[in-house]
Amino acid sequence: MADEPLQGHIKPSGHINKQLARWEARERGGWQYLARDRREFFTLLGGAVSVFLCVSAAAQEGNYGVGHDKWHQGFYSKLKRNDGQGSCCNLIDCRPTQSRMVGDHYEVKVDGAWTPVPYDKINNVFAPDGGAHVYAPRQVGQNKGVILCVVLPSEG
Repeated sequence: MADEPLQGHIKPSGHINKQLARWEARERGGWQYLARDRREFFTLLGGAVSVFLCVSAAAQEGNYGVGHDKWHQGFYSKLKRNDGQGSCCNLIDCRPTQSRMVGDHYEVKVDGAWTPVPYDKINNVFAPDGGAHVYAPRQVGQNKGVILCVVLPSEG
């Protein structure tokens, strides 16, 4: 009678058998099996975090054209220069960046380099994301160090 299949019971599918075999292997392998799974998990997690940080950092280096499309229509297109010479933004020259206070002046990252911000270029507005934004041409040749407008992050 022990060799006879039980009446009314369904035979497990191949998938369930594989799952059961895996659970048994876990029990037999104990901590070694779990340690291997944990290493794989943390390796994968570390890789994902690294990719996220690299992408985030690239967007905050103030690189020409990076992050412009996200903010152009609702924010960049409405900003005016403090000198009355028109719009701050011209197609792709506006982008999110980082800012810092150094001594008695602000600096922002423009194309990956910290650049001093003249006080007359700081717009007295806050960005929808609360972050810093810079409006500057590509920093090559005669445009090196040229900044049209800066929006500093909200404090608080």
